Amino acid sequence: MTGLFGSAAGGSQAAETYRALVISAGRSRPLAGRKLTAAAEAVETMLDEYGFDVETTAAEVGEALHERLAGLGGPDAQARLVVIVGRLGVGLGDDLASDVGEALDHSVPGLAQSIRRAQLDAGYSRSVFESPACGWIGDTLVLTLPDDVTGVQAAIQEVGAIILEVLDELSDDEEAGGDDTGTGAVVHDLRPKVVPLNRTPDSDAQRP
Repeated sequence: MTGLFGSAAGGSQAAETYRALVISAGRSRPLAGRKLTAAAEAVETMLDEYGFDVETTAAEVGEALHERLAGLGGPDAQARLVVIVGRLGVGLGDDLASDVGEALDHSVPGLAQSIRRAQLDAGYSRSVFESPACGWIGDTLVLTLPDDVTGVQAAIQEVGAIILEVLDELSDDEEAGGDDTGTGAVVHDLRPKVVPLNRTPDSDAQRP
């Protein structure tokens, strides 16, 4: 299947279906029945193409959003990926990303760097000022993305496939009860550290 936004989504499907939650976040209290922004709708569509079972909601930045995130680390958490779409700041004071970052158990700065690079290449120049929050709450991966269609499309196309690979490896490891996934990647290196995109199975053996 060819994705609406290119072949990347259509060419990568999860080994199993994971639940994803897309949150449209804002500073004002959401109205009942509020529609998602165009950027949040784009995230929903692209994650659906990757094979996620997607749920959408709206939340006010602050206590309401923190309550949603607090439930992710518990044993009953069902979403394995949460994408929060909202206005990101330009580095002056707190913003959505810094607010979400406080709730993360472990951050993944390498994922944020990949997202910003892809956004800049796609023409979303504001990414040079933004610092998206990316990391884990329990076994759930959380990303903050800007309320911009180009910005979110570039981000999901860049990291969608590797996110699926990581979730599959973590799921396989949970079932096997071990650390080594058998694919050459070690789960210990995937969380909470930066995703080792350039890691090879023989890399340690080549060190002097």
